Formats: sequence, C-alpha cells, structure tokens
Amino acid sequence: MSEQEKTILILEDEPFVLHSLEHFLSHKPHILVRGFATLGEAKASLAQIQPSLVISDIGLPDGSGLELLPILDSMSPKPGILFVTGFYDRYQADIPSSHQVRTLQKPVSLQTIWEEGKRLMDEEGTDFNFKLTEYLQLACIGMHSVRIVWNPFGEILIKQGQLWSAKDRGGLGEPALKRMIVRSEIYGAGGQMNCKRVLDGQTGPRNIFASLENLMLNAVFEVEEAERENGRPHENDFDQVYKQARESLLERDYPMALAIFYRALKLDPNHSAVLANINRLEEMGVQPAEPTSEDV
Repeated sequence: MSEQEKTILILEDEPFVLHSLEHFLSHKPHILVRGFATLGEAKASLAQIQPSLVISDIGLPDGSGLELLPILDSMSPKPGILFVTGFYDRYQADIPSSHQVRTLQKPVSLQTIWEEGKRLMDEEGTDFNFKLTEYLQLACIGMHSVRIVWNPFGEILIKQGQLWSAKDRGGLGEPALKRMIVRSEIYGAGGQMNCKRVLDGQTGPRNIFASLENLMLNAVFEVEEAERENGRPHENDFDQVYKQARESLLERDYPMALAIFYRALKLDPNHSAVLANINRLEEMGVQPAEPTSEDV
C-alpha cells in the first residue's frame, strides 16, 4: 500500500462489532474509517466519499449489503469489497464471483479482516468482471434503477428492480436480452460491461415484461433447440437427466443440481448449456451432492 490516505467504509448493524472494527482499523497508518449501521446511511455516504475498501455485513435491518455492489461498480477506481457474515451458506448463491469481492465467515478475528482488506486495497481499481446475469440479479435485489451497458453487444435498463428494456444489434426487448444472456452465460463472450445509475424519469418505454428467471431458462432452451437442429447427438437418457438438473436448479438445490449436471455431461460432453451451468455452480463454491437412484 502507498502512504496516500485510504478510506475504508464499514457497514455493520451490530454496535459492538462496528465499534470494534472502527477502533481497530482507525489505528492503522494512513487509514480513514467511516462506519455506518444501516444500508441507507452507507448508500447516502457513497455520494460524497470514494472508499478504497468496503467491509460489509450482508443481512441488515433495512436491506442487503449486496445492494451496494451496483453502486460500487459505477465508481472509478473500483473499491475492494469484503463481506463478513455469519450466514455464508444462506447467501453464497447471491454473492457474485469476482476477484475483487471476497467473503469471510463470522466469527473472524479483526486481524484476519485487516489482512484480507489490505490485499483487496492493493488491487484497488481492478474490474469486478461480473457476468451479465450477476449484474441483473444484483440490480433486481437492490431495487435499483440502472443501465447496464455491455460493449459492443447491447444494453439493459432496470427500473426500481424490474427488468424494463433491452436492445442489442439484432433488435429490442426480450429477444435482445435473451441473445445477450446466451452470449454471456453459454458462450462466455467478452467485451466491456459497466453499470450506471439512472433517474426513473429517464427510463423510456418498457419492452420487457417477463421475469429474469424465465428469460434465462427460455434462452437456454432455445440454445438446446438450435443445437438439436444442427445435429447435436440426442439421447433420451440425456433429456431425462438434464430435465431433473434444471428442476433442482429452480428449487435452489444447488448441490443436487451440480451432481446431476455432471451426469448429463457424461452423456453429452459438448453440451454448452450443461458446461455453462457446471462452471457457474463451481464458481459459487457448490459441492455436488450424491444423487440417489430416484434422482436420476
């Protein structure tokens, strides 16, 4: 770390934990600490300060610490984000995979928090590299009004946490968003993605009315149909296994979903949707369950 003063924002609703972190970190050289007990206070402060590090609980009385992510992603340089929670298993599916977003499980020592925070501050400015669906999910969780611009492919607008509109080089609305989901989730397209807050009066006409979950599923199904038309090997066993994997995914039984996706991969090693789902679940840290004979 350089000797230039760096600001650490702390969001923690437990008074003792907040005071302990403030006291401990404020004695570190070249560190300015700003502590807040509510999500609303922390959000308001981000209009005036540029933190190098954010240390946040996730479950808060007035919302989720995850709601800070779209705001922090709009900053330049981007701060490191360290979530400290006692309920990691509850939230792990919602925490996006990024080198600049890390999580510690409570109870954890103040020294461990500091050491992890220093590593993140040393990498300040690194892009979060969220996937498109992670941006969408975070914006919807936080009920934000944001424009997600993905150069050179297109853009999506979310109004108060609801999918509102989309456009890409091929058109508008739900078909455009599904094409972008496929580019991101199935084919891993690159490009530059950023998230900008917008005023509700600047959102324009709405052209998306389906839920994100339905659009994601429909996009995957359409890829499957295209692959069948292009001669993908088809097996009845594969269809049955893949259907059960999708059902486990919808039920948020991620360990079972991963286990069944592994079985689907054995039946069709080149199936792009299966590979994408396995990659996403593994990035979330999910460990596969042992499926029973009834599951498959």
